[in-house]
Amino acid sequence: WAQINGAYDFNRTPIAPPGTRILIHEKPTTRDSWAPHAVDGWYLGPAPHSYRCYTVWVWETNAERICDTISWFPTHVKMPVPTTDDLILASLLDIQDALNNPAPASPVSVFKDTHKSELTQIAEIHVCSTDHPNRSANNDTSPTQGDCASSEGDPG
Repeated sequence: WAQINGAYDFNRTPIAPPGTRILIHEKPTTRDSWAPHAVDGWYLGPAPHSYRCYTVWVWETNAERICDTISWFPTHVKMPVPTTDDLILASLLDIQDALNNPAPASPVSVFKDTHKSELTQIAEIHVCSTDHPNRSANNDTSPTQGDCASSEGDPG
């Protein structure tokens, strides 16, 4: 996908597992006053040529439709939820990246050198103690396990 179309933007075109049961919101302009506000359907995939829209199958009409507001009801596949450890590690990697690559007008520059070194040390300790599988896949510049092992208390 990335080589042909560029990097996939999940904010522009969200995706989910196809076949997920959904409720499709009916806009007030297309329904009667007391009609149901949603109809049942299946999620088919993203609508790549429509911003933040989905391609869905509507049970009532037996047809495809592109819509922008749906409610998810997954039954076979649980929606992924990050663990607390995942959130902490992601935050520490973000802190480490911000400290290593500050923006020109970054608020990080108001920190004292001791604050920066302490934040860097905290991030490195946790990142080194956690084997994060996506670190090498994302070309992350954070320390590798070898770097961590060589910097942990080696006198020479």
